[in-house]
Amino acid sequence: LKSGPAAQVRAKAHFRAAQAHAGLENWREAWSAASLARELQPGSAEVKEVQLKVQREMRLLQRSERESKRQGAFGTGTNRNLLDRDERKEFQARLGLAQKLLPAAGGDDAARQRRNEAQKLL
Repeated sequence: LKSGPAAQVRAKAHFRAAQAHAGLENWREAWSAASLARELQPGSAEVKEVQLKVQREMRLLQRSERESKRQGAFGTGTNRNLLDRDERKEFQARLGLAQKLLPAAGGDDAARQRRNEAQKLL
């Protein structure tokens, strides 16, 4: 049997995952990773700092979720921001797909003209 990486290495990996999730505002995932890092390295001030930051954000998120339940789906700015973010992601995905479907560059004048017309539509 081979043993896994040392606890310190695993804690560092979980710490970095917590930082990444916090940067992306995935607070629940950040909390999970920070908790695992804290279990592996309970004395680390850096892990404690990230966990406290995530905990503050989680409280704000839970408070806004409670308010949105009271006010309806579009009652808070948080929900609007989440909807806007989702729409932007979907638009970027569709734009990327449309750009892939453009006619190939080069070729004759007619092909270049079709590509230019298609790019104007995007």
